[in-house]
Amino acid sequence: MKEIFESLEKEINKNRNLFEKLKTTNKVLLYNELNKIAYNVGKKKNILLQINFLSSNELDDIDKFGKRNLNIIIDRTKQKFVNLTIENLKEQVTRIIDKSEIKEAFRYEGREGYKIILKHGRIDILPGSILLWCDITDKIIELVEWIFKCEYSN
Repeated sequence: MKEIFESLEKEINKNRNLFEKLKTTNKVLLYNELNKIAYNVGKKKNILLQINFLSSNELDDIDKFGKRNLNIIIDRTKQKFVNLTIENLKEQVTRIIDKSEIKEAFRYEGREGYKIILKHGRIDILPGSILLWCDITDKIIELVEWIFKCEYSN
């Protein structure tokens, strides 16, 4: 997974001049171009990457593109976890991130899910996706790599 984050950052940096121009002229096109890059990076690993912005002001901070609020979609149809449990998730979150609240969430239509409440943001884990609503730090990447190995690489 780390290579996906690195590849996304590399591709975003290649297009930095375009983003600088578009942030003042056409934020909708900027958003579309950015997610086109994310889509192409994810496609190489058979996943869907989507970059989200909680406000249009975040489109001005090019240094944060791909480094926060990222959806990693592995399988939209998957409704149950195979290996990931709240117990092994709590163990890893405590080891990697430390002070976080972990709870079961998204219990509807037969689906499962977990929510990790961070000091600044949250991570939503569904059977087929990981939704990062936070800054993506080395510790977050480490946790995502563990989740991916535990649940999705089989």
